[in-house]
Amino acid sequence: MTLKTQLENHARILLWRSSLHKFLHGSKSILKRHGVSSRGYHAMLELWAAPKDDGLSIGELAVLLHLRHNSAVGVVDVLCAKGYTIRSRGDQDKRVVHVRLTDEGRMILAALVDDHLRELGKISADLHRVVSAETQG
Repeated sequence: MTLKTQLENHARILLWRSSLHKFLHGSKSILKRHGVSSRGYHAMLELWAAPKDDGLSIGELAVLLHLRHNSAVGVVDVLCAKGYTIRSRGDQDKRVVHVRLTDEGRMILAALVDDHLRELGKISADLHRVVSAETQG
């Protein structure tokens, strides 16, 4: 690897990390303004994307969030208390608890996604430079 290539690679990674940091900083402000944690937002996105009408089981949600079962229960507890999700028992196995978004949860999620897309727009030019440098090299 030439010195020039090494310097270009370092600059690309710096730009990527700086852009990511800027996005995450903005995301933190957005989530705080809406009163939703990062894990709660991730859970809401996963529930929205669930292929089943009955949502996801707590166990499935835990896997998708990379959390232990009891930590996922805590995230769901907060979302249920805010009225963003609802729990229901499984039809065939009453030990299984399913979680779904409520209408209010879908409205809050839509606002969060809109705000995050605006935040992503702020760094899109930098991300394009990072990716296009890869394809040009």
